[in-house]
Amino acid sequence: MDLNLDNGVIDAFDRSADYRVLPVVMRVRWSSLAGNGEVRIATLLGAGS
Repeated sequence: MDLNLDNGVIDAFDRSADYRVLPVVMRVRWSSLAGNGEVRIATLLGAGS
Protein backbone atom coordinates (compact mmCIF):
# COMPACT_ATOMS: atom_id res chain seq x y z
CA MET A 1 0.00 0.00 0.00
CA ASP A 2 1.23 3.49 -0.84
CA LEU A 3 1.29 4.83 2.74
CA ASN A 4 2.98 8.14 1.96
CA LEU A 5 0.91 8.81 -1.20
CA ASP A 6 3.90 9.35 -3.50
CA ASN A 7 2.17 7.64 -6.45
CA GLY A 8 3.36 4.14 -5.67
CA VAL A 9 7.14 4.60 -5.59
CA ILE A 10 8.38 1.49 -3.80
CA ASP A 11 11.65 1.59 -1.91
CA ALA A 12 13.27 0.02 1.16
CA PHE A 13 13.22 3.15 3.33
CA ASP A 14 11.49 3.43 6.68
CA ARG A 15 8.14 5.20 6.18
CA SER A 16 7.16 5.49 9.86
CA ALA A 17 7.77 9.27 9.83
CA ASP A 18 6.14 10.25 6.51
CA TYR A 19 3.03 8.11 6.11
CA ARG A 20 -0.17 9.91 5.06
CA VAL A 21 -2.56 6.98 5.43
CA LEU A 22 -2.40 4.12 7.90
CA PRO A 23 -4.45 0.93 7.65
CA VAL A 24 -5.98 -0.13 10.98
CA VAL A 25 -7.85 -3.28 11.93
CA MET A 26 -9.59 -3.47 15.29
CA ARG A 27 -10.79 -6.86 16.47
CA VAL A 28 -12.89 -7.45 19.58
CA ARG A 29 -13.47 -11.01 20.75
CA TRP A 30 -15.66 -12.12 23.61
CA SER A 31 -16.97 -15.22 25.27
CA SER A 32 -20.36 -15.35 27.00
CA LEU A 33 -23.06 -17.79 27.99
CA ALA A 34 -24.56 -17.33 24.50
CA GLY A 35 -21.26 -18.36 22.89
CA ASN A 36 -18.19 -16.76 21.41
CA GLY A 37 -18.31 -13.67 19.26
CA GLU A 38 -16.04 -11.43 17.25
CA VAL A 39 -16.37 -8.06 15.56
CA ARG A 40 -13.77 -6.68 13.13
CA ILE A 41 -13.55 -3.10 11.92
CA ALA A 42 -11.08 -2.16 9.19
CA THR A 43 -10.43 1.42 8.13
CA LEU A 44 -7.77 3.86 7.01
CA LEU A 45 -6.55 6.70 9.20
CA GLY A 46 -5.34 9.77 7.34
CA ALA A 47 -2.72 12.24 8.50
CA GLY A 48 -3.59 15.91 8.14
CA SER A 49 -1.87 17.90 5.45
